[in-house]
Amino acid sequence: MRPGRPFAFGPLYAGDPQRPTKTAWLFALPGNPVAALVTFYVFAREALLTLAGATPQPLPAAAGTQHGGDPQAAGPHRVPARPA
Repeated sequence: MRPGRPFAFGPLYAGDPQRPTKTAWLFALPGNPVAALVTFYVFAREALLTLAGATPQPLPAAAGTQHGGDPQAAGPHRVPARPA
């Protein structure tokens, strides 16, 4: 997924190496601020809410229309967003 690489998720263990105890969950987000925000909302937000016992609610969507450029072209398109 782009943006959003690299990303890591998993349990952190502590204590005796023969009998480790899970102590926390690790979410390692990318260094790029935009990629980190996108990755958090796509992966980490729902997992953290679920781990906390909350029911994840969908995020509000924004409506937009493409201005200029070829709508059939591959790749991302810049779109001004307005609240839905």
